[in-house]
Amino acid sequence: MLELLSGTRSTQEFRELKEELSSLQQLDLTPHVWEKAFDLGYQLRRAGLTLPTVDILISALALENDCTLLHADRHFEQVAKHHPLKPQSLL
Repeated sequence: MLELLSGTRSTQEFRELKEELSSLQQLDLTPHVWEKAFDLGYQLRRAGLTLPTVDILISALALENDCTLLHADRHFEQVAKHHPLKPQSLL
């Protein structure tokens, strides 16, 4: 939600999108997910990928919960080349 809402262009768009997103299930950022994100960021950097921190955190959350990750961001396809992430592009 943070990444999507940060990209809105107006107060009205922000409010409408926030309302729409409120119906989605939210996954918890547990200490274990944070640890997974730390490791994932380190491993990706060693593989030559420097990704935005929020994308690493989203990837770790999806991996930890074995979720398909709907996205419009090429970074998740890059993660999937190195980890068992299940990305599904909306583009």
